[in-house]
Amino acid sequence: MEAIEDQQPEDDYTLLHWMLTVKDKDGIPLERNYIASELFDHLNGAQETVAVLLTYVVYHLSKYPHWQARIREELQALPVQEDGFPSFADLQAAPLFDAFIREVHRVCPGASGRQERCIPDRGRKFSGIFVPEGIRASASRIALHRKFPSPNTFDPSRWLNLGTEQLQQMERSFAPFGYGARSCMGKAFATMEIKLLTSALHLQYSTRVDPDSATTADSMRQTGTMDSLPRGLRCDLILSPLSHGKAPSQV
Repeated sequence: MEAIEDQQPEDDYTLLHWMLTVKDKDGIPLERNYIASELFDHLNGAQETVAVLLTYVVYHLSKYPHWQARIREELQALPVQEDGFPSFADLQAAPLFDAFIREVHRVCPGASGRQERCIPDRGRKFSGIFVPEGIRASASRIALHRKFPSPNTFDPSRWLNLGTEQLQQMERSFAPFGYGARSCMGKAFATMEIKLLTSALHLQYSTRVDPDSATTADSMRQTGTMDSLPRGLRCDLILSPLSHGKAPSQV
């Protein structure tokens, strides 16, 4: 609330500026508690989901070293900018890297998607089943992402060499950032963060799961909560610099 009071709306063109200045048809502004709740929701969504997705992308690259090697080779072939790393535009055009991240999204989405909704007046039919009004319902993103051949197999190659129609069919059961009017407004920024950070890390280090840690396939199973955190609440990896002469570091 203090941050809201300190804002100077005339000098600010953010979401906060819009919420501070918008009024309803009767000229009544939004309540401050409502604005604070909206800001907290956006900050939490932007931080938690990207953190979870980054964790699972790096974990799966560490778990599948053959994919890590193939993707590093693809990344090393890209042109670099002044900072020594590929541009986001070039990363977007890297098919192996994109397919791998899509598959991580499929098996370990950054959010469960289970935001509950109340069925409106007079009820609704879903797939021929009538649900009465007032019933709370939700859709599981994790369950939706299992509508693939061999759904429990981690296979990034399923996303490679697809025709337009085949890709569209797969994407009907793929909604890592939601779907339709309620899809995540920050999905493009989140994708940029994930690809830039993951590529920069693996162009400098090789990663593997620490065999002496508590990190296992079971501890990395996702919880059923909204933020879909790993059950073990940690992911222990060993990073080895690609340049010689430096000892591995543990994070």
